Amino acid sequence: MTHDFAFDGDDLAPQAQSAPLRLDVLGPQGETLRSMALPEGVLTVGSAAANQLVLEAEGVGRYHLRLQRTGEQVVVVDLGTRGGTLLNNQPLPANQPLPLAEGSILHVGPFRLRMAQAQASQQAAGAPVPNDESPSHLALAIADGRTTLELTPGQTSVAVLLLSNHGDTAEQVLLAVEGIPASWLHLPNRPITLEPGAQERLTLQIHVPREAESVAGEYNLAIRGRPPAKSGVSCAVAARWTVLPFNESHVDLRPRKRMVRGTSATSFTLTIDNLGNQPESYTITAGEDEPALDYQLDQNQVNLQPAGHAALQLSVQARENPNGKLQNYSFSVQVRPTTGETLVALGQLGQQRPVGLWLFPAAALFLLALLGLGLLLSDLVRADQVDAERPQAGLTPLATDIPPELLVQPNEPSLEEALAGTQTAIAMLNQMDLQATEFAEQIAAAQADVDPTLEALAAALDQAREEMALMLTAAAEAPPPPPPPPDDANGANGGNGAAGNGGGAANGAPVEVPTEAPTPTPTPTTTPTPTTMPTPTATSTPTPIPTSTVTPVATFPPQEAFTSTPTERETTATITPIPEFVLTPSPTATPTASPTPSPSLTPTLTASSLRLRFRSPLLGGVRPIEPLPTFEIELVDPDGNLVTNRPAEIELRLTDPSICTRISPVQLRGTTRAALVNGRATFEDVQVDCVGSGYVLQVSASNGPTAIHSEPFSIIEGLATHLFFEALPSQMPAGQALVVQMAGGPSPVIVRAADAFGNSARIGGGTTVAISIASGPQGAGGLSPMSTLTSPLDPSTRSASFSNLIFDRAGNYTLRASSQQVAEDALSAEFNIRASDLAFAPPGTLTARAGSNVQVTVHAVDQTTQVDATFNQALILNLLDAENQQVQRLQANAQQGRHTFVLAVPARSGAYRIVVGSPGYEPITRNLEVSASGLRFVNQPQSTRSGDALAVSSLADGEIRIRAITSAGDDSRLAGELTLELLGGPSGSTTGFRTSDEPVRYARSITLAMTDGSAQTSNLRIDRAAQNYQLRASINGLIVLSDHFAVTGNRLRLTGVQQHYRADQALDGLVVEVQDRTGNIDTGQNGTLTLTLNQNNAPVSNLRQQGNTQAVSSITRPLPPRGRGGRGVRATLR
Repeated sequence: MTHDFAFDGDDLAPQAQSAPLRLDVLGPQGETLRSMALPEGVLTVGSAAANQLVLEAEGVGRYHLRLQRTGEQVVVVDLGTRGGTLLNNQPLPANQPLPLAEGSILHVGPFRLRMAQAQASQQAAGAPVPNDESPSHLALAIADGRTTLELTPGQTSVAVLLLSNHGDTAEQVLLAVEGIPASWLHLPNRPITLEPGAQERLTLQIHVPREAESVAGEYNLAIRGRPPAKSGVSCAVAARWTVLPFNESHVDLRPRKRMVRGTSATSFTLTIDNLGNQPESYTITAGEDEPALDYQLDQNQVNLQPAGHAALQLSVQARENPNGKLQNYSFSVQVRPTTGETLVALGQLGQQRPVGLWLFPAAALFLLALLGLGLLLSDLVRADQVDAERPQAGLTPLATDIPPELLVQPNEPSLEEALAGTQTAIAMLNQMDLQATEFAEQIAAAQADVDPTLEALAAALDQAREEMALMLTAAAEAPPPPPPPPDDANGANGGNGAAGNGGGAANGAPVEVPTEAPTPTPTPTTTPTPTTMPTPTATSTPTPIPTSTVTPVATFPPQEAFTSTPTERETTATITPIPEFVLTPSPTATPTASPTPSPSLTPTLTASSLRLRFRSPLLGGVRPIEPLPTFEIELVDPDGNLVTNRPAEIELRLTDPSICTRISPVQLRGTTRAALVNGRATFEDVQVDCVGSGYVLQVSASNGPTAIHSEPFSIIEGLATHLFFEALPSQMPAGQALVVQMAGGPSPVIVRAADAFGNSARIGGGTTVAISIASGPQGAGGLSPMSTLTSPLDPSTRSASFSNLIFDRAGNYTLRASSQQVAEDALSAEFNIRASDLAFAPPGTLTARAGSNVQVTVHAVDQTTQVDATFNQALILNLLDAENQQVQRLQANAQQGRHTFVLAVPARSGAYRIVVGSPGYEPITRNLEVSASGLRFVNQPQSTRSGDALAVSSLADGEIRIRAITSAGDDSRLAGELTLELLGGPSGSTTGFRTSDEPVRYARSITLAMTDGSAQTSNLRIDRAAQNYQLRASINGLIVLSDHFAVTGNRLRLTGVQQHYRADQALDGLVVEVQDRTGNIDTGQNGTLTLTLNQNNAPVSNLRQQGNTQAVSSITRPLPPRGRGGRGVRATLR
């Protein structure tokens, strides 16, 4: 249903008027967020509030870029932000001013800034359009800022139209658009009914076709509505939509191949078509890859409007060919548009010899044939003259009224006749040479895909000559053409027909002969018989058949036929020039008088004489998903006639599959083998599934005809329907961006737009590709937050680049690439993210005793510190000493991402480093502190009196010395604090080392400094007497115990003594105790106690033991055994 509205709108072409500059701010979906005039001076853009244009989003720097306008000149400067700026999809160098042209687009984070000319008299986008009648209660508006919109040709955009009824009655509204083609905007084709106060939201699909007619630029449009039964406009809304440009071109070179002789020039036609929607300029260069040819273009610069077409003439000339071989030159014509990739058209030039090599012997044979023919004619004339004088039996005599000038004379042919015959023969030979050479080229080309050698050409030329001979023989066997009908005014011609010469005489008409023709006189014919070689004869086609009727008349039609009829002979010789000659030696040169029937030669069709051909040229220019145009292959004989009775199977293949532009090889799909049916094989669904230029299809048959080749054809790009990953690494460490190692060096991850067969395919601008994880390990931590997961798809390269895909967690992954503008997502092959680092478990410094064993566990971890269970590489552990000398080396393969080494600790103490590495990983280091394996007391403590310095063995000064030891001896590397403890003795606060005299303090343990593996102390004092004391020294887990020693009492105490005794009074109750410095009894003391009586400090003998009358000065008593008495060691004197 179509509505014809008479609206006064703008033209469909974009408006282009001189007006102030405008800066449009576009959102991620192409919607215009803001449109502002670009003022003179400086305009800064960024997220900081101090900028004139504030854009707040991720990827926008605080002070991102600066625009500076001076008149009509605008310069843009990127201020060195981390995210950077794109100018027309190209990175903008930091802090470098660059001019900004009208229509340029700046990418700032998710925003796009577009500079354009502001329309001088344009209606504000989205504002209601004034009606041509009284104001209506109907209103139109476009929601969500879609009044200013960017449209990508070939892609569908959506806008929401708001239609409101502010009246009190229901209304019906028909919608129409002006300013753009109606097919771009899908409006409802029926009236819309609106109830009072209602609002209708209409979703409109906007689709600009991807064709040259969709000219790029701004379009001012208006969507208008009116009631169906009323005239005029009830409501309208204005919009300004921009059609984005796209570039697409096509070039072709016709014909694809030409053949020339020598250095002759030939011409090709180069066609260029601008299939894009904006003007394009092309620069053409030819033959940069083939300097052996000279090229001449009628112009090397072409400017084309959208849908424009240009045809250029290219003259190509080969230079001198010194070796005389057939030369094939392949050259290219490069067409470089100002935007987009360079287009290439391929052509070939074949250079033949100026003159065929076989022409020289053929010319010699031709001259010999002329000479032999002249001798033969001379003999025949002389023989006719002799035989004419006597009648022959059975022959009809010649009429007597024949003019003498018509009789054959024995004169030689004139110079003009000889020259004319020679020129005719040379022209025939040239034609034969050209045909034979073409046959040779076809045969040689079928035998080898490369340039044939001289021997191959010679063999092919012989085969071509044989085929030409068969063709000429077949033509010779064809029946002669019927004689011309007799002229009404001249009956003499009928006398020369098949009915004999009687017809002419019966009619009574004289024989008319041109008067200019020479009148040879018939002479008898004698033919010499050669002795060494047969005489060459010129055999015309068709072959003359001898007859028994002799008409002695010679007629000379000008340049057409020469007929000699001797008188009274049985043969008629007719020499008729024909287009082609075959030179053959005759086995005998002597003619016979009896009629000789002509042999019947029927050409035999052998496999080598048949050939294949394309019924019509094979055309390309289709997309990989489309079949080639239907073509037919025919089997023909040497004359080009269709051979319908020979069975054969025709097979197709591509001569050079490397032309394919994708990584995977090209496939020839569809029917590639077909049987001949009535001499033809039809191919309807042959499909070349890879884009490429210069494909050649080879056609061969199963029963022997030489293979043929098609003209080069191209398979062009189609529209993108799929995405695919160009390549992915098989393994990468966590924490690093995915990088693909290509032949040219490292490359980021590339996602390409493709068709169903994986060929690079066209895609419109504004297409964005998003990356997501399709499969991977469970849990969080897959893709790093630092990764960039979206990238624009460049229409020129048909690819999107991802240089910052970072995985934090180890495992096996697959990726998915998707785009809203491409139907099929891409699923990558599985790849592995391995651990990024090695780590000790647990970390920190490791301590161990010399000579012991210690376990060292190493994990392979990712960025989330998770162990990579797939890690199974070799781990190498090196133990280095303080001088970085290797002490020990261990190697083992990790299992489940980890391994525990059992390390033999060196016998010497000190600081060591454990270094563990693996191929592809940074080595890790852990410190190992090795302590001595033991301690020893250099001297042992001895029994000492309470309060005295501890006595030691071998040292008189009482110094206690402890040394660190290893299995190899004393260790001088151990250092630290050594603890010396006193073991044994009674409990109590007075048991221990006396550490202070004022006040007196005791401690069970003291700390000594150990340096160079040695610690010592002197003046150790123990006040509490006891047996089985022992010293214990310890450091870094090393412990050593001394020998047992005793501390004895240092004094005696006498108790029970009275002040006064009577003479001979018993000293009852005297008690003697052994005490230490603390006043405690030495319970471990034993021995003999001596009691001496002194007077005035001198012993006196006034004592006597009970029961003994002898007086003595001292009494001796044994101390009680250890442990007896319960109160300690004491003696009681009675």
